[in-house]
Amino acid sequence: MKKGDTELTMMASEFYVLSQLWLRNMPATLSLGRRKSIDIFVETRDGTIKTIDVKGIHMHGIGDKWPIGKKDWTGKKDHYFILARWGDLEQPPEIWVVPASDAEKLKVKWIGDAYALYFRNEKLKNYQNRWDLLGPGEKDG
Repeated sequence: MKKGDTELTMMASEFYVLSQLWLRNMPATLSLGRRKSIDIFVETRDGTIKTIDVKGIHMHGIGDKWPIGKKDWTGKKDHYFILARWGDLEQPPEIWVVPASDAEKLKVKWIGDAYALYFRNEKLKNYQNRWDLLGPGEKDG
């Protein structure tokens, strides 16, 4: 990926997350389009449908934050942000799975009325590789 090419980073992130969900026995469907608020629909083993907004950054681009818009995410219990941070392209990205209601507590004012989640937020480490927060899948138990 070229420095600053956010569209490539986002597409790579969405497909990476989609593959990881399938590997965890969570059937998932990618939604297509440029202006969408839901990137992936996933069904957990207990039959619950969850929605996912994938945010991808490259450490050589904007690298320190994932914009999450202007919405109030309080009470969105089945919506998640999956944050991907790419570094060396020979390695998979770092991943954080953040329930939207938790993102509401972690978000920081960014530009205008928009908010972002910042890579350097210490509380974010509680969500790293937390695929289990989505619900039961084959590898989660």
